[in-house]
Amino acid sequence: MAANTDDIGVYFFLNKRIKDAEQRLTEIDQLFFAQTMSSYVTTDGMAVISQGFDIQRNCNRHLDGKAVIEKNIEIAKFKSRHFSRYLQTLSKSDRLFLKKKYVLHRENLEDAELERHCLSEINEIETAVRLRFGIEKEERMQAQHQKEQRIAFMEKVKASMGLREIVTA
Repeated sequence: MAANTDDIGVYFFLNKRIKDAEQRLTEIDQLFFAQTMSSYVTTDGMAVISQGFDIQRNCNRHLDGKAVIEKNIEIAKFKSRHFSRYLQTLSKSDRLFLKKKYVLHRENLEDAELERHCLSEINEIETAVRLRFGIEKEERMQAQHQKEQRIAFMEKVKASMGLREIVTA
């Protein structure tokens, strides 16, 4: 996936995204532990029933959500660290140009060569992220799993309809 000029702006605001994600982690914990984890009595319209907190399901969902956010924070920190190192290699005037254009949104500024160089560096960082965090491997595994689920579903439909073969486009 090739980077575009919008990605330069995104990279300048990675620290804000990290801070926001860390705040979300805190809020998720607060919301999780603020809920009642004991049983309670409720009605379904026909009868009064006792309901309980499903510890396994709710804790797993909470921890899985936190793990996703923590991984995203780790990736964003990696990107931010390497982008900052790249910015330090630029001259002060080049850094100032990029900040004016992508932080202060002064669209009338042009330096195609510097922007191309910056995008090239972002592509390098994105490649490093994919390799270090195994993102492409995960995406391939998810795609394969989804394909297997669709095939299994189609087989169930075929069996329930008494069909021998389903034609797919």
